[in-house]
Amino acid sequence: VAEEPSLIITDSLNYCHREKNLRINAFVIMPNHIHLILQCLNEYSPGDIVREFKKTTANLIVRQYEAEDNAEALAFLPQPFRAAVVTTTVTSTASALTAK
Repeated sequence: VAEEPSLIITDSLNYCHREKNLRINAFVIMPNHIHLILQCLNEYSPGDIVREFKKTTANLIVRQYEAEDNAEALAFLPQPFRAAVVTTTVTSTASALTAK
């Protein structure tokens, strides 16, 4: 697994732990997916957290690949998904995960 996407994922998990009161019992980052064992300790439902996490990390990872001009990594993404990422303004993990 490449370092930069792994850092984006762990930064997002750390943010959710600190700001969304998410207990992360275990996780493993695989080449094309992630496994999580977590517990929500406040008003956010697991679905809320996972939806926000997936949306944010996907946008940040695609932006990273675009900044690196990594055509190989971007080749598997459907064009409508890449177009949606370009029109979304996300500058950091913290700002992206703040909105509910």
